[in-house]
Amino acid sequence: MRILVIGSGGREHAIAWKISQSTIVSKVYVFPGNAGIDVDNQLIRIPVSGPVSNEHIGKLVNENNIDMVVIGPEGFLVTGLVDYLQRKGLLVVGPTKAVAALEGSKIFSKVFMRNNGIPTADFEIFYDFDKAADYIKGSKFPIVIKANGLAGGKGVFVVKSQEEALLALQHLMKQRTLGEAGKCVVIEEFMAGFEVSFIVLTDGRNIVKFPICQDYKNLSNSGKGPNTGGMGAHFPLPFLNENMLSKFEEEIVRPVLRGVENMGHVYKGFLYCGLMVSESGEARVLEFNCRLGDPETQLLMLLMKGDFLPLLENACRKDEFSLSDVSTEFWHQRAGLCVVASAKGYPGEALKGDVIEVGRQIGDDPNIKFFHSGTEILDGNLITNGGRVLTISGIGENKDALRNKVYEKMSQIKFNGKHYRNDIGLTEIREK
Repeated sequence: MRILVIGSGGREHAIAWKISQSTIVSKVYVFPGNAGIDVDNQLIRIPVSGPVSNEHIGKLVNENNIDMVVIGPEGFLVTGLVDYLQRKGLLVVGPTKAVAALEGSKIFSKVFMRNNGIPTADFEIFYDFDKAADYIKGSKFPIVIKANGLAGGKGVFVVKSQEEALLALQHLMKQRTLGEAGKCVVIEEFMAGFEVSFIVLTDGRNIVKFPICQDYKNLSNSGKGPNTGGMGAHFPLPFLNENMLSKFEEEIVRPVLRGVENMGHVYKGFLYCGLMVSESGEARVLEFNCRLGDPETQLLMLLMKGDFLPLLENACRKDEFSLSDVSTEFWHQRAGLCVVASAKGYPGEALKGDVIEVGRQIGDDPNIKFFHSGTEILDGNLITNGGRVLTISGIGENKDALRNKVYEKMSQIKFNGKHYRNDIGLTEIREK
């Protein structure tokens, strides 16, 4: 099979890398990719050559005789790329535009959860700044303010005072620092507990559960700094057990699939459930994403021992429900950990163009992998080209030893303004 992976981040590098190991793949293309695709002789990069549109991607599919498309970023899902390519007869991994509203609109998602009995935080919706401000003035803190639209993981504000809340609201609804995403907002109760990433692949009826890991969303150590797209992840999580996982499936995933079916659609692709798990093991939904997480994917692809491609193919066949669950043998029974390095200025406007120096021993351990995100090659040099620049991921028998190895590899990569957290995997993140 000839596969096209859409996206330019570490997630897409990891997906393409894993697919390239399949016994049934012939070529793996990545559009628009990054420098990591350029230096991997198993992958073929298709660079951007003009405005990117559904029609442009359709042309790339025809020119390269693509059999299946795997979509990484959410933006392509909510603008209907899946619908467009399916009309051309392509196999596409990802939900259609109508279903992707679960991620594209916080308002749609929260109302969907309420209507389908899916546990989540109590919430209110506001289209008017003054009404939202009045609500805030009568609230008990902390509370959470969310931009309605897509914001690259930067549209959620956990605020602990009226002053903080009104400032966040001003940024979103008045100054429009996140553009149209902040035109309307959801204000919801703050939920305490452990935040986890529960990801499944589904054909609309059957599901494959991925190992549950924990994503570190704040920029700096100890949960300080602004929200980001994610600065690292780790696995396993000792506070989870099999009974809890079964409960998550029955109380959250199954109602999503039924709710989508009641809308007249079928959910095919990845469903990412961002959950807050209480001390008693009860879970409520923080958010839904309709694709794999970043940086969780950079960890999950290393943990995956089996062939990824047949799962993807079975999940996206139209009018078929042939996806089968996998055994525990499909996954490495090891600890996993990944750490993201970002450029100066992230999650705001990140500096680009700094030369990245990579140590010679960076690739000498088969259980440690360097995934590129915001990187490019210019005049023979590897340079920074985005906010999150790279991820170092690893698996091992012992998490403490693995942490040391991953951070040792991270120390071998140097560029001006390099930032990363030092506490990934030290403790489970708990919101209080």
